[in-house]
Order: sequence, then C-alpha cells, then structure tokens
Amino acid sequence: MSDMLLKAVFWDLDGTLIDSEPYWHEGEMETFRFMIEDLEGNTVGSINAHDVDARMGTFSYGLGIYEPYRRRGYAREAILLLLRFYFLELRMHKCNTAAYSFNEASIGLHRSLGFVEEGRLRESVYTKGRYFDDVCFGMTREEFLEKYSEFAQEG
Repeated sequence: MSDMLLKAVFWDLDGTLIDSEPYWHEGEMETFRFMIEDLEGNTVGSINAHDVDARMGTFSYGLGIYEPYRRRGYAREAILLLLRFYFLELRMHKCNTAAYSFNEASIGLHRSLGFVEEGRLRESVYTKGRYFDDVCFGMTREEFLEKYSEFAQEG
C-alpha cells in the first residue's frame, strides 16, 4: 500500500456532511465515502460503504475510479483497506458487492481479490440502450483472513 491516500468524508443519511469521525446511530454506521487521492493530492476516485448492518454483520460498498487513473492499483488498494477496516476493526462478518456484467475489469478484480460470485440479478441494469446483469459477489471475514493472512498477524 504505497501511492495513495484515503480522505474520510462522512455523510449522514440525508446527505449532510458530518464529522470526520465514524458516526453511529442506533448501533449502525451511517453511509460514508472515502475520497481516493494519489500522493500529489489528485483525486483519483472514491469508495463508499453502504447497507451496513451491525446486527447481521454485513456491509456493501461501491467504488469509482476516474478514467485516467484506472488499472494502476488504486481500486485494489482501496478495497483492501476498506475490507481490512470492516473485518478487523468493526468485526463485520461479510461483505457483499456487485459489478455490471459488461464491466469485465471489475469482475476480474473482484475475483482476483478473492470474492466469490454468488449469483446474478438478470437484466436488472439498463444502460447503453440495453439491459445487463448485476453480478453479485461476497466475501466473509474468514475468507479475507485466509487470503490475506498478513493482516491477521498485525497487532
């Protein structure tokens, strides 16, 4: 993890910017977004956690990297940082995410990170004049620690 910084920006459910500390409401963390920057301070994209359910131990995320910065490792690094935080610090059990079926780069990235394809929501996305599937992925805390055992060794 080398050439990027994450800036935490926390938003309340109504879209109001709140403090830079995690905001908890009735046992659940509200939606937040990390802005991803390179070491020169250029914003290269963002990653946001959502559908956080502390009782069930599940969360989801969305990710966007601007075109000129794609395929440079920013997405991989941001996802790993988010997973590490949610699995090891917040003790969540499972991450769910999805990629559009036309986004082969995202599908390949999630597979390479160790996510398991759990199914498809057929023709649930309309863009570019046609319908596409939403490819659903999941990873448990145990799967994360098995693949990234170096994180379990940190104290």
